[in-house]
Amino acid sequence: MPPGAWPRGEVTGLLARGPVTVRRLAWTPERIAVVLTAPADRSVRLELPGGRRFRVALTAGRPYRLRTRR
Repeated sequence: MPPGAWPRGEVTGLLARGPVTVRRLAWTPERIAVVLTAPADRSVRLELPGGRRFRVALTAGRPYRLRTRR
């Protein structure tokens, strides 16, 4: 999808590798919010617009919430 095609949006219930569930991913031009869960403890790598990358430790069954500025 080309940058700027959806400047605002939200998706829910996506299944990613791991398995990790993206319970909610919402974005605006200013902010990004995400809620992730996993059925087992695991570490995942997130990459945000602009190339920021970091690792997140997920605990089985507990939501991980991230809110950040773009």
